Amino acid sequence: MQITGSAVIINDGVAVTNRHIMESVFKSKGTLANDKTVALKNVVLLDTLDIAVFDIPCGVGTPIRWNKNRHIKQGQNIYALGTSKNNPVFKGVVVKEFFKLHHSDIDIPKATKNPNNKRSITNGFIYKGETSHGFSGGPVLDVKGELIGINQGRIKKFLSKDPQANKISTSETFGFAYHIRDVIAAVTKYTPIKMQRCQL
Repeated sequence: MQITGSAVIINDGVAVTNRHIMESVFKSKGTLANDKTVALKNVVLLDTLDIAVFDIPCGVGTPIRWNKNRHIKQGQNIYALGTSKNNPVFKGVVVKEFFKLHHSDIDIPKATKNPNNKRSITNGFIYKGETSHGFSGGPVLDVKGELIGINQGRIKKFLSKDPQANKISTSETFGFAYHIRDVIAAVTKYTPIKMQRCQL
């Protein structure tokens, strides 16, 4: 089965992508930015976020720098990266730095839209800008090139539920991303050995 998505190396030997990409994949390979192909092993699907964590060979690829003290602000410019052949990088702007999202408002498989599922409600930030197939699980960077988020999907219906809906044009496209500090915290809590495995 061939999937289209992106992933981010967050530490030596460990990478993350969206859970909805990896849920139905048992064996898979990925291509790094330098076109080297690596096997994606020991995949762990988190229940608290739409995030999958997996091993890659130690010393292969470069983790993207992230700063736990850097705060996202409304109006700041961001850059999202994905595997889209048409436009693998796009510039956007943060429109809400904190947003509680129900997964029924986003383009993801039906399996993750159950309102009784813990993964149905998550927190992150919303940015204005085009996002398409291939950007799921990919990095969102600030203007300094530091990792500030992990793409999750495209917002579809939140405007009618959001108190600030009248301030945002319904003709624009919005993406939702997890704060990187929340992703790192979840990975560290639920898969602590992965974050240390290349140092052991």
